[in-house]
Amino acid sequence: MQKTPLIAAIVLCSGLLSVSAQATDYPIKVDCPTWSADAVAQVEARVRTTLLVEQLAARQISIGCAPSDAVSVSVESEYGSLVRPVVRHAERIEDDVVSAVEAALRELIPLTSEPASQPTPPAPPAPAPPAPVVVPAPAPPAPVPKPQTKQPTANLTELSVTAAGELWGSTTALGGDVGLSVGSERLRYGLAFSGRAGVNEPKTFDLQEWAASARLAFTLPQPSGLRFTAGFGASLLATLPAAQVVTASSSLLSTASFDAKVSRPFWLGPLALSPELGVRLFSARRNVLVDSREQVALPEVVPQLALSVIYRR
Repeated sequence: MQKTPLIAAIVLCSGLLSVSAQATDYPIKVDCPTWSADAVAQVEARVRTTLLVEQLAARQISIGCAPSDAVSVSVESEYGSLVRPVVRHAERIEDDVVSAVEAALRELIPLTSEPASQPTPPAPPAPAPPAPVVVPAPAPPAPVPKPQTKQPTANLTELSVTAAGELWGSTTALGGDVGLSVGSERLRYGLAFSGRAGVNEPKTFDLQEWAASARLAFTLPQPSGLRFTAGFGASLLATLPAAQVVTASSSLLSTASFDAKVSRPFWLGPLALSPELGVRLFSARRNVLVDSREQVALPEVVPQLALSVIYRR
């Protein structure tokens, strides 16, 4: 006999758990791409809790968001289905969504008719017409700031001035470059003009080299920031003999040239300091002959070390 209350309590708890599981066993679909995962989970939890407390049954609930930020709910129960827009009243959209779902489910519940056997009660006297109630229009929702989209990077113009040193076989050459390029931060193209002069050639003549090339540069993203530059153009080697000195070779020797270098610009506002290491390739070896003897030779491969100052706008 003492086990009877315990068995009854177990049966009662099982029944409540079964009812709770059935009351919350329905899908809730949320189609709002702008909502975060936490917001979607919070709306689902509040809808299930509210319907369980209010003892409202549903088969399916859908919540959708239009591109114009309008929100609507669609509910389906054993009495039918209904779609309602969500009217914003509360500060939190979750409160308005839960209220719209509850109101839609209550609207679907039909009014229970009284048994026909009961006598119809006399009609109450017609009440006086109520005074009109002016309901203020709901305040428009606060505008949601649109995320700022990153504008595509416009073309940037760079002007560079370079001091360079090269090794022409046994001769050292010093000079500089002036370059102009346009493009994005990653890919750039432009032109460069350069001049070099030998500093330890014989006193019987001066040696100069002038070049022009079209260049293409590619820069790696940060934090590497390395820039790779390739150029193709023409080179002119000029020999300027001293008085009463006759060179056996031509005083102007031209070849095609190709240059490649790697650099690392360090930017400070619109200015950058860029150390560079490169190599220049010529299509032919150029020799300067004086009295049938080779005085200076400009080989096909010339290493280069340079430092550039770059201005960008």
